[in-house]
Amino acid sequence: HLLIASSMPVLAFASWLFFRKKGYNYAEHLIIVSYAFGVTVFLGMLIIPVFFIDEEAYAWLSSFSILITLGYFTYVYLSLFQERQVAVFFKSLGVYLLYAFLFGLFSAGIVLAYIGYKSSTDPEFKEKFKTETKAE
Repeated sequence: HLLIASSMPVLAFASWLFFRKKGYNYAEHLIIVSYAFGVTVFLGMLIIPVFFIDEEAYAWLSSFSILITLGYFTYVYLSLFQERQVAVFFKSLGVYLLYAFLFGLFSAGIVLAYIGYKSSTDPEFKEKFKTETKAE
């Protein structure tokens, strides 16, 4: 849940960029994204019992979570912004792709900052990190 909570500001920023002409500010986009994420998390929780019945079916259903999320966000944006369906779909796709890119950069930055910090404070970690990267 921490990952979802930390990704919402990034998704709200991407949403704000694509739908900024609609007059909503960043904070309002954060609320929209929070609502939509809450619903998609709830929908995801509904398939958890399938895991205990059939793990293969659960894996198959889980693989469609991106499509379900994109579909629901498109529905939310259509309901809210009243634009043409095709335009909203492509804007939603753009929001999701920009979110994935920005969140990937953000996550990589955190990992690199942690490695830099840990390397500067823990000589054992630094030596182990050097030997593991040279082995590859």
